[in-house]
Amino acid sequence: MGGTRCLLDDRRLVSAAEDNPQIALRRLVAGYQVSQALHVAATLKLADLLADGPRTSDELAAATEAHADALYRLLRALAAVGVFKELDDRRFELAPLGDACAPTRRGASTAGRRSWVGRTTGTRGRR
Repeated sequence: MGGTRCLLDDRRLVSAAEDNPQIALRRLVAGYQVSQALHVAATLKLADLLADGPRTSDELAAATEAHADALYRLLRALAAVGVFKELDDRRFELAPLGDACAPTRRGASTAGRRSWVGRTTGTRGRR
């Protein structure tokens, strides 16, 4: 947890970040960045595309009409937080957290999953 101590007190997580506003602010910003990355991944339906097994970032870019290098950076960022797992040769697969996002694997509706990250209607590129 970023070098801070955590204690369990009455089923609540109490963090040393409460004593350090800079750490608390950094966590808020990081949380926002992760939620935005999840929003893009959900919009591009990356979990759906990876539900049948690993694919390269270039294959995913072609399937989503995304910029290949930008998508690779997005996949790596989400791999760092446990949504995807990076394999050799720029291939990615679903990690357990990402597996929960794939409606074909878990029965979750696409609309419900997308609403978690701020988009409930429309298609990629439109609100």
